[in-house]
Amino acid sequence: MRARYKTFKTIQVILATSEVAVKGNLAAIDTSDGLAYSCATESTTLMPIGRFAEALTGDGSATVLIDLFDEVSAHAFVNDTAPNNVSIANLWSEVYIKNQTTVSTSSNSNARSKAGRVIAIENSLIYIQAGFAVTGPSGLGANWSSGVADKAALSAIVAAARFTGMEVLVQADGSKWRFDASSSAGEDEGQELVIAPDAGTGRWIANDKFKILKLPIAYDTSDGDAILTVPADMVLRLAAFPYWEVTTGFTGGSSSAIGVSTSVTGYETGGDLLGGASGDVTATLGTAGIKAGTLGGELDDHVGLQALALVEDDEIQFDAITSAFTAGAGFACIPVAIATV
Repeated sequence: MRARYKTFKTIQVILATSEVAVKGNLAAIDTSDGLAYSCATESTTLMPIGRFAEALTGDGSATVLIDLFDEVSAHAFVNDTAPNNVSIANLWSEVYIKNQTTVSTSSNSNARSKAGRVIAIENSLIYIQAGFAVTGPSGLGANWSSGVADKAALSAIVAAARFTGMEVLVQADGSKWRFDASSSAGEDEGQELVIAPDAGTGRWIANDKFKILKLPIAYDTSDGDAILTVPADMVLRLAAFPYWEVTTGFTGGSSSAIGVSTSVTGYETGGDLLGGASGDVTATLGTAGIKAGTLGGELDDHVGLQALALVEDDEIQFDAITSAFTAGAGFACIPVAIATV
């Protein structure tokens, strides 16, 4: 392909359904879907690029003309083949160099350099703004640590702002997370080990070597429910004894008792990890706070503790050992060492 070069002062972008473009008003691209929006509502994924050059109400297919803030220079490339082809959803996001003439949405497990930002898609050509528009490689010196408020904010980090090896601290619980663009591991039930982004591919993987898993439970959690399923490529070993964190006291029912066990042979009887064979009752769990609880029968010696290893698809399970409480909520807290395989 002969090199093609264009400058853009205006671009045509599909206006999102029901969005109202007012001539002269601010125009933005949503980095999660590549559509144009009016900035009439708050969003963390909008990137202002100019002002609307015409009035239009979006139907999800009609394009609107946008006057860019600055004239943009871009070079044309050939598009990669599916499923790594650049599409409208990638407008104003960064893509990767596949070869001298082709760009791709795949980083090939972070082996490829960034090509630049997608400015326009015209027929079979992808126009890329390169040079100083590229945020830099994700190699030596570019991996960085930052903080977000909570797990919801972590999953909301847009595709254009994340890369393999990126590390982020979640301030709400002090947990550390690393982004893996090639991972498709399933989220665990409490988002303690794997978090999927709100849009795009890849996964946030827990980057703590030791962690107290806080697994949500409540009075209406069913007997045998998985409160954690170990994701692919992870191994968990108990690092200390489990305990309860009660946020609302467990009360009601008829001599109600609860515990925690696993799906692993030898540790699958109710209360084998926490609660014991009889389970923990209102006398222990009836008020809010940290409760040591009853040590599971399989953990009362070093042999039982040493023999337990949780691998892919193993479950930590909730046990409604006797009757059921009518009120109560909190967490089963499981201290673990985390290894990858």
